[in-house]
Amino acid sequence: MVCAIGFWNTIKTVRAAKEQALKNGYSDVNILAMCWMQGESDACKIESASIYDKMLANFMADIRFYLSASDLPFAIGQVTPPSEAIYLEMLTQKQKEVVNADGNAEFIKTDDLKMKSDDLWHYDTASMKELGKRFGESVFRLIG
Repeated sequence: MVCAIGFWNTIKTVRAAKEQALKNGYSDVNILAMCWMQGESDACKIESASIYDKMLANFMADIRFYLSASDLPFAIGQVTPPSEAIYLEMLTQKQKEVVNADGNAEFIKTDDLKMKSDDLWHYDTASMKELGKRFGESVFRLIG
C-alpha cells in the first residue's frame, strides 16, 4: 500500500489545490471521486496480499476522513503485474470484496489491457488511454 509519505503528500496536495481554488474565486470546491490503482508489489508477497482488503479499506476510509469527504466515490483499478506476482488472484479478490462492501466504489477490470513490451509493470499507450476511459466512465457512474 501507499507509504506514509505518499499518503500525506496526497492529502497536502489536494488540500492546497482546494485552498488555491477558493482563493481564485471559486465558492465551492468538491472532490468528485478518487481513481486508485495500486497493489502490484503487494501481489508478490503473501504478507501484504493476505491483508490487502484491510489495507485498502483503511486507506479509503483515511482518504475520506482527511479530505472531509465521507461519501467520496472510489474507482479501483485491477492491477496486472508480471508473472512473479504469484498472489495476484488473492489480491484481485480482495479488491473486489472491498468494492462490494463499500457501496460507493467500483472495480475496473484491466486484465485485457496490454503491457509495454520492454516494461512488464506498465501499460502500453493504447492501454493507458483505454484505462483512462474506463476510470472516467466509472467516475461518471459513481457520481450519477
